[in-house]
Order: sequence, then structure tokens, then C-alpha cells
Amino acid sequence: MTKWLFLAGTILLVASHGTAQIVGPAIFTPANPNDANQIRAAYTAPGLCGVSPTTAVNGIAVRTTVAVAGCLIGPPAFQVTAYAFFGPLPAGAYTYELYSVDLDAGTPPHLVSTQPLVVTASSAPTLSPALLLALILALAGLGWFRLAK
Repeated sequence: MTKWLFLAGTILLVASHGTAQIVGPAIFTPANPNDANQIRAAYTAPGLCGVSPTTAVNGIAVRTTVAVAGCLIGPPAFQVTAYAFFGPLPAGAYTYELYSVDLDAGTPPHLVSTQPLVVTASSAPTLSPALLLALILALAGLGWFRLAK
């Protein structure tokens, strides 16, 4: 009996390595970010596992590496949506790379997906209609006061 329990435990342990998959490509929110936005990259990760993303920017490359470890029982039975946050980034065209590393298996990071990421320049700040009306009235009042002298 002990032999069978040991064998079953070994099979579960071996089956859990290499199956903790990160799935891309990422989905960005906002979909069209500007240089004032924080960007959220959503990707698919294994459920019941520890997931820890880190993001680094190097020139025009934005690289998120997701470390996966500590899956509770065997191969993950389901997938969940996980997130990496980064930015704001200067306006420009970037390449977003999503990497995965299985800490339990001790393997080096491997490329999951690569995709373009375009960050636009934010538009000039605008005034709300109420504030614009107040400014117009204030300037008209100053002009009227100046002309009255």
C-alpha cells in the first residue's frame, strides 16, 4: 500500500512540472494607451498556482516575465486571467514580450508571445464646459470693469 501511495505521489509531482502554462498574447487596457496611462496587460495563467509578474522596459522592448510556482495539486485543472501593470510609457512604438518561467521546474524563461504596443501622445488638457463658462464670464467682467474706468 505504501508503495502505491509513493508511486501515485511521484506521478502527481512529475505531472505537475512543465504544465503550468502562461498563455498570450496579452490584452491591453486601455486598448489605445497614451503617455499618461498606466497599462494593464491581461494574460491567461494556471489556476491554483502562485503567479508573480515583473515588467521591465529596455528601449522599445517591454518585457513581462511571469514566474509560476507552487501549484497545489498536480497539473492545474483550470485557467484564470492574471494581470501585469506598467507605465506610463513615453509616446512611441514598442514591442511587448510575454515570458514565462516555471520556478518549480527550474527552467529558464521562455517566450510566450510578442506583439506591438503603440503609445500615443496625450492631447492637450481641456476645460469642462462649466469651467470654460466661468472663465468667459470672469474675463468679460474684467473687460467690462476696465472699460468702465
